Amino acid sequence: MSFSNQVKEELAREISDKACCRRAELAALVHVNGRIIKTDAERLKLVVQAEQAGTARKIYTLIKSLYGLQTTVQAEPRRRFKKTRIYEVHAIISNRDADLWQRLQDLNAASKKGRRLGADLIRRNCCKRSYLRGIFLSRGFINRPEGEYHLEIILQELSLVKEIQRLLSKFNLSSRMVERKLNLVLYIKEGEQIVDFLRVVGAHKALLDFENVRILKSMRN
Repeated sequence: MSFSNQVKEELAREISDKACCRRAELAALVHVNGRIIKTDAERLKLVVQAEQAGTARKIYTLIKSLYGLQTTVQAEPRRRFKKTRIYEVHAIISNRDADLWQRLQDLNAASKKGRRLGADLIRRNCCKRSYLRGIFLSRGFINRPEGEYHLEIILQELSLVKEIQRLLSKFNLSSRMVERKLNLVLYIKEGEQIVDFLRVVGAHKALLDFENVRILKSMRN
């Protein structure tokens, strides 16, 4: 298993006991990998994709704990030439539940082009950390520490890129952006900054593993 997937598995097991933090993390997962669709006159469906089974299980848990919705997880068949399969978490909501319908629409709001994250969603530092954790689970990658130091987050919307950079700066994390094909890639290449990012999102085991390798590399040099 790659180091990046090890980090994601660790983060997928982390479930906050605070509802505000669970909502912030779910919002991040929805913003980049989710959508709300109308199935018929009476129902809406929240669909969120994940590349790891652990992340899909976490999305399921977050939706059930926050909203108590009828929720299922579906695994798409593995495609030819693809190493991974895609998981989809489906949650059904009745149009008649106006309050819950509005809360889910608010959750999805920042996925629309040009929208900013709601202040209430990330008001507390704990919620900011949770949102960044969800973003990394959805679109993050980190290189193994034995190689070149590199952490990146792949996004499509410039407005969301700026929001993520603003959140990172709250924790004194500096990132740069580069265009890659049709994507916008935020990246961090400084080892100390990557360690700080892992600390912020709560990947404590991965942080220790990363630091141990850094120490060995510095001794060899």
